[in-house]
Amino acid sequence: MQIDKWLAAKAFVESGKLEDIVTLELCQTSARLCKDHGFTDGPVTLRFIRIDQPNQAVMIPETALPDQQTFEFNDFKERYLKR
Repeated sequence: MQIDKWLAAKAFVESGKLEDIVTLELCQTSARLCKDHGFTDGPVTLRFIRIDQPNQAVMIPETALPDQQTFEFNDFKERYLKR
């Protein structure tokens, strides 16, 4: 995710949290595209995960898997760093 393109991602990075559940309102274009393809055109709930890379870059994968018990932070971090 391009952190500078999403205000919610920027706020998440600045919070210092390792993960968080966020709800985003869709812009009109995105809402229309979602509706045209049979998806909800309302708010979208995502889980942001912060991964600090060895080169000091911050990666913020987002997922629609909000269950933090079943899908733990370390599992995501390990898999993303192997990519």
